[in-house]
Amino acid sequence: MRFLIAVTFVGLLPQIVAAQTLQEFSPRKPAESQIVVFASGNAKSVLAQPKDATSATGSVGMTFIGTNFIISGAINIPAKSDTVTSGFGASMLAPASGTTTSALLDVRWPTAFSFTGCQGIRGYLCKTGVHTYFGTSGTRWGLNPDNSGHPTTAEDVSLWAAGAGLSYTFFDGWIDKPDSGARVGMALDVLGSLRTIRGNLGMPADSAERTALLDSRARAYGGAEFGLNMRYNEMNAALTYYQMAGSVRGFSGGQVVAAISFRTTVNFGKYVEPQ
Repeated sequence: MRFLIAVTFVGLLPQIVAAQTLQEFSPRKPAESQIVVFASGNAKSVLAQPKDATSATGSVGMTFIGTNFIISGAINIPAKSDTVTSGFGASMLAPASGTTTSALLDVRWPTAFSFTGCQGIRGYLCKTGVHTYFGTSGTRWGLNPDNSGHPTTAEDVSLWAAGAGLSYTFFDGWIDKPDSGARVGMALDVLGSLRTIRGNLGMPADSAERTALLDSRARAYGGAEFGLNMRYNEMNAALTYYQMAGSVRGFSGGQVVAAISFRTTVNFGKYVEPQ
């Protein structure tokens, strides 16, 4: 089986935040499956929350674009381990955005409802697919600040993130010429979400410390997310609204994460599996 393999790099610019995942909306035709290998530098910003809720990382990963499924996996490796000293709840929102390390597996099934025949009103179902993701991350929270506001102790917090639901592709194609014009696409995600605190802070015995930090004893929080994703060539942008349960400041009550990333292909070629 033959694949097209491409190596990409995402550059980080000041005051620019990167998309949660490198977006692909449509599958490939038979025998045209692709594998994209990428390295990136990125940051995520939770709007209207303290600066400490923003994390910067570098990542490596792969995206397989098949005839039915689009599967992305990424491992984020920060240049340095930052300590979050405020906005603890905001640091739990975006999947795989830890300040120490994180990983994300993202799966899209754009053709989930193609069996309907795609005629008439059923054509809208053909643009609807299934989207799910699972992420894990490690974040260092600074605790017990001194008189100057600097933490005197730190806790390494492990977080799990998961989401599943539907994705609707408004359009995904090219301007002017197929395969040679500018690539454009836009999709909407409507997902159920789950965030879970693991590690030492997630143990039942640490419920009092969780209450002190988050004003909540809960370890798991469910909710929903609504995301608008757009691409123009290798530029991707996303705006995601999270409505999570509980009363955690910076996390519950409706929060917005905005992101943008730039990707440039630096090498490509055919991949041939060993015979």
